[in-house]
Amino acid sequence: MPIMKKLKECQLRYLNQGQFCDYCNAADPRKAHPITNAIDGTERWWQSPPLSMGLKYNEVNVTLDLGQLFHVAYILIKFANSPRPDLWILERSVDFGKTYTPWQYFAHSKADCLERFGKEANVPVRRDNDVICTTEYSRIVPLENGEIVVSLVNGRPGAKNFTYSPSLREFTKATNIRLHFLRTNTLLGHLISKAQRDPTVTRRYYYSIKDISVGGRCVCHGHAEVCNAKSAENQYQFQCECQHNTCGETCDHCCPGYNQKQWQPATAGNTNICEPCNCYGHATDCYYDADVDRRRESLNIHGHYEGGGVCINCQHNTAGINCEKCARGYYRPYGVPASAPDGCIRKSFSIWHLLIAKNKTSKRCRKTTANHFLCWF
Repeated sequence: MPIMKKLKECQLRYLNQGQFCDYCNAADPRKAHPITNAIDGTERWWQSPPLSMGLKYNEVNVTLDLGQLFHVAYILIKFANSPRPDLWILERSVDFGKTYTPWQYFAHSKADCLERFGKEANVPVRRDNDVICTTEYSRIVPLENGEIVVSLVNGRPGAKNFTYSPSLREFTKATNIRLHFLRTNTLLGHLISKAQRDPTVTRRYYYSIKDISVGGRCVCHGHAEVCNAKSAENQYQFQCECQHNTCGETCDHCCPGYNQKQWQPATAGNTNICEPCNCYGHATDCYYDADVDRRRESLNIHGHYEGGGVCINCQHNTAGINCEKCARGYYRPYGVPASAPDGCIRKSFSIWHLLIAKNKTSKRCRKTTANHFLCWF
């Protein structure tokens, strides 16, 4: 957020300690407070414009772009020389910042939870995707160096069996995180309208953050044990090392040729490995068809009609769900296995006796010599 080159701000102090005032200066690294300070791992901090610049600065957004989809387990926010916010919403996006939805509400009082967010305050989490409202972190003390810890997994019903809870897995997904601050924390005496117009009062109120830590893991749907940076161009881009014949950045689909069964996330009791289609070596790719699965029309590699794999682009003059048939105009001689690469041959052969005895020709036969017919079937 842009800040004026020089801007006077004051820090709230405890009783009898008075206040400390100084000028923010974007041109002086020692007195500049850009948003990058909140994630650089140092004691430097980001700071918003004080309310003396206008009450509109009660509402401020801080957005983190994670760069890809993650399961977020916790968020730790360390504040600097200001109290923690009085009223705010932790939000998430799963579509790279196009839309945001609430993750958790924070309010000063139970009344704020109900009136501002329509939530009962401090109620126990009953479902894995419950969005709660808490008053725990909105007290004005400490005046500085306060912390907020948001756990998005612990304390939820599916915490101990994360892979068994689709709702918890969905609830923890995020590509972007937004801190939507709505109201600064103030001393109660400063809520009156006269104080709100006094810059010697309002310059004490702003937001400041010295560190934001996010803990989580890659979204691999249980099909990878390792998630590493693989891109030389972007060292912060992580990719799952997929197992179980799965593919994609998040192992979210079966690899080509492995769609005999519908893709599913792995669980603690079942890897849900993607099974190869049975195309008898005549195709390298296939797709899953639920109707074929329901009608039990696809033969798997174990010789059972289970799954819905349909072979794509059958080669070697073959056709059918499993490339098990010969294409039209071709036939497989008796005893030739379905897997033979040259098993289907064109239907062109001689008939010597049958048609001659009947003294007539078939619509699919052409007489070539006195005693020879060329036929197609």
